[in-house]
Amino acid sequence: DFSLVLGKTGTFVDITADAACWVVIYSDSNARTNDSSRSQSTAPDNGSGVLAEVVFSGANTYRFTPTTNFHNTENPITDNIYFKITNNSGSNTTITMDIRNIKLY
Repeated sequence: DFSLVLGKTGTFVDITADAACWVVIYSDSNARTNDSSRSQSTAPDNGSGVLAEVVFSGANTYRFTPTTNFHNTENPITDNIYFKITNNSGSNTTITMDIRNIKLY
């Protein structure tokens, strides 16, 4: 689990991972904590704070089309966007991820 300083709001362009994994992106840290027991095969509840999720079967780039907006919902609002990456590669390896976004605010 980690967070990136992406801005209070913006749009995702694409995300790249170097191995099979499940990436979930959240609007705040509480949403990530509350979602921690959800399985990959279960859709998130509406309004849960899950902004996007991508399942990679191997190294690849996923383009967000149509675009997917992001926003922080903490109080006070911060520039952090929260992530969870689950390694699905079958080996004990570090997953490297790259995300491109357009910061709106």
